[in-house]
Amino acid sequence: MEFSNKEKVLLIVLIAIIVVLSYLFINEMVLKSLNPPEGFELLSNENGVYLYKDPKTNVFLEVKKVNNPTTTHNSNCVGKKANATVKFEKYTITAYREVESNPIVPAVQIYSSGAGEMLCGFAIQNMLGKNHLSSIDKGVVNLYD
Repeated sequence: MEFSNKEKVLLIVLIAIIVVLSYLFINEMVLKSLNPPEGFELLSNENGVYLYKDPKTNVFLEVKKVNNPTTTHNSNCVGKKANATVKFEKYTITAYREVESNPIVPAVQIYSSGAGEMLCGFAIQNMLGKNHLSSIDKGVVNLYD
């Protein structure tokens, strides 16, 4: 069977498209997951929100679907958050630490001046990197941005 040059080019393009689509499908379905970094322990899985805690650093990780309104943090928490897609579902990953409030100095100022902000940033980056995820939308942002 003889192929013309036009048919050969079309066949090569078709094979390239199949290879790219296969890579994207395998990457999305096999490589990506939502496993927490080492040291984080599962505290709860209520209302579709996975809550993990690292007892050494007191950093919490919250993992939930984007459209889930339930949260585990409150106004005395500051940290980082990122959105990522896993198996064609969009998730929000939030790393935060609770801050003791002080009536004179807002919790955000107390928290930002310490190493806690870096710990939350490391927790998010470890979660994303370990699971072959990249942040979508605006990237990794502050918790209340």
